[in-house]
Amino acid sequence: MTNRKRPTGYVLWEGSSPFNGQSIVAILTVRSVNSKTGDIPQVWILNRDLHPSEAVATGWDDAQCGNCPHRGTLSYVDAQPVLTGRTCYVDIGKAPAAVWRTYQRGGYPPAEGWHRTAMLAAISGRAIRWGAYGDPGMLPADVVRRLNREHNGGHRGYSHQWRHEWAQWTAGVFMASCDTAQDVIDAAAGGWRTFQVVGLGQTGTVGKRCPATVTGSRAQCATCTQCDGRHGHIWVEAHGSGAALITG
Repeated sequence: MTNRKRPTGYVLWEGSSPFNGQSIVAILTVRSVNSKTGDIPQVWILNRDLHPSEAVATGWDDAQCGNCPHRGTLSYVDAQPVLTGRTCYVDIGKAPAAVWRTYQRGGYPPAEGWHRTAMLAAISGRAIRWGAYGDPGMLPADVVRRLNREHNGGHRGYSHQWRHEWAQWTAGVFMASCDTAQDVIDAAAGGWRTFQVVGLGQTGTVGKRCPATVTGSRAQCATCTQCDGRHGHIWVEAHGSGAALITG
């Protein structure tokens, strides 16, 4: 009998972005080697038809990222797209690109039937990180709620889409991603717990600093429960290649 290699991930959902109607896909990968997050299952929301780098370069990453200010500003010079001011900490040429390429090869089965049973067994007892790249607020509420209900390890997640009517269901499920003090005030008034990104050397409007970013801390997303959308407010100093550009 031939031994089949276990999938490294599963397709949770494919459909249209509520932001611009483009086709997007949500993929759960079973393992992570990220030292900050720990070994945590992760959900990637990607433009289904465009390589992540192409999506960013052409502005079609709004299909999965919406109006997130960290996408940068796209303009045109001599009919060629030019991207400036991108502050997203995700290196799209690495993990997101690898996940997208595997998806395009058909490497991830749909998370239904016995594949769903296998997926749930593979991630049992470990928290799910919704939105390792992309915004989980783009997904249908029932897709998120079903997996969170079936799964026994909890979840983490953030959404920049909390001001949109179609993303109101994220309150109490995901943290509201905030970039200004006014964002924090508005989101908290609407029922969200907040996750605020501040400039280097700055302090958040309310709440406490992300434990995983405190010098000497061994905290990881895999074991911390602060970002499940129901606990306190969190803030974090900007990080990644564009961190110096963030002043809010």
